[in-house]
Amino acid sequence: MIFAVIVFVIIILVFVIIAYMIYSDYQVQQEMDKKLIISRQKNIIDETDDILMNVTHIPFSNRMIIILQNRILNALQIIASVQTNMQVQQRINDMTTQIEISKNSPSRDSQFVPPENADQSLKMIRIMRRLRKIIRIEFNRGRISKNDFVDEDKILEINIYKIQFSNLIKNIDEAHMNSQTGTERELIRGGLNSLNKLQFHDAWLESVKAHLQETLDNLNAEAEKRHEQEIANEKAKESDIDVLFMPKKKW
Repeated sequence: MIFAVIVFVIIILVFVIIAYMIYSDYQVQQEMDKKLIISRQKNIIDETDDILMNVTHIPFSNRMIIILQNRILNALQIIASVQTNMQVQQRINDMTTQIEISKNSPSRDSQFVPPENADQSLKMIRIMRRLRKIIRIEFNRGRISKNDFVDEDKILEINIYKIQFSNLIKNIDEAHMNSQTGTERELIRGGLNSLNKLQFHDAWLESVKAHLQETLDNLNAEAEKRHEQEIANEKAKESDIDVLFMPKKKW
């Protein structure tokens, strides 16, 4: 009887140990999952904060700013759901206030300003491409409407083209200053072909198209003028040769 009780107790202890180990593993896994969730959301917050810091260099609309602020708010709320933290809660409150301020703020001036140099151009294009990915993710998660997604994505796409064309104009001007007429003509024709293929236009792009066409026309006119001058010079040379070899008059 005593032996049976001992065996029973041992069996119970084994089950308790196994149950404790399973529970302990479960707790460790839960903690790892929480840390992974928090890490992912912090990355989202850091990325979005980094983009918002460049708001003065890129023509963001109020709607885009609110989309980004809501993205941060959603990430903070997910962190708060798995971790009790007063700092996180305070930032949730602050971000909620910022969103309300953005909603009531006057519309931002979205006029395009060409970048000052190649480094700034590259940075702006990278940010806009990141933004296009972000708003697609937010749309797929049902956080923004289809109309907002389409409108903002189109604005970003157009602005990327504008940066590229502003860089093209600088390259054309540089080729002109260096008297690289062939390169200048090739860049202009490439730019015009690209503009003609675009399925959207605005005043800025139309002004670029007009500028490129005018520059090309001037190059063609100068080339034609030089050609005519060369022909005239050749005719003058031929006339001089004819005069040189004309029979001498007898007096």
